Amino acid sequence: MLCIAPGFDRYSLHAVKLMGAGLELWEYKRYTNGMIQFDEIYKRSADSTKKRLQIEQAPTDEDTPEVFTLEDHMSRAGESVLPIAQRLHEELLGLSDGMEAVPHKIYVAYKYSKNVASVQVLRGSVKVWLPLAYDASMPDFMRDVTDIGHQGTGNLEAQIVQEHELDALIPYLRQSLSFVSGE
Repeated sequence: MLCIAPGFDRYSLHAVKLMGAGLELWEYKRYTNGMIQFDEIYKRSADSTKKRLQIEQAPTDEDTPEVFTLEDHMSRAGESVLPIAQRLHEELLGLSDGMEAVPHKIYVAYKYSKNVASVQVLRGSVKVWLPLAYDASMPDFMRDVTDIGHQGTGNLEAQIVQEHELDALIPYLRQSLSFVSGE
């Protein structure tokens, strides 16, 4: 089954993941010049469902994925960085009811159908990657990482060390949500 829509909320994605094989979700974005862009959001083949069922029936240590939590990421923060990381988390979740935090090994993805921001908590700073284009008028703590290897998704990187830098980043978080949601 193929579902095409302008966007999918986290509940729809969760339901599709539980339903099994043969499902695909695609998002489309229509531009003012008449062009339409399609992005694959989710695809599960019959083979992947079969493999998942085999793992559920007979799990082994090798087949069990490592689970990461928000607490794991917050525990990496130094004393001065923890309040910044916690406030950033609250600000991102507060952008929309459909926003969710998905912890990965290196970073936490904040998603609204797609990644709005990827956040890596370090001892001395918090790195944030956004799917926005860099502009030279942006604050000094932001940079273009298009041609540089980096952990998160997005080519605009912000390295936050102080509270006032987080204040300056918040409008860019809103802009990223607008970009991802197509609004």
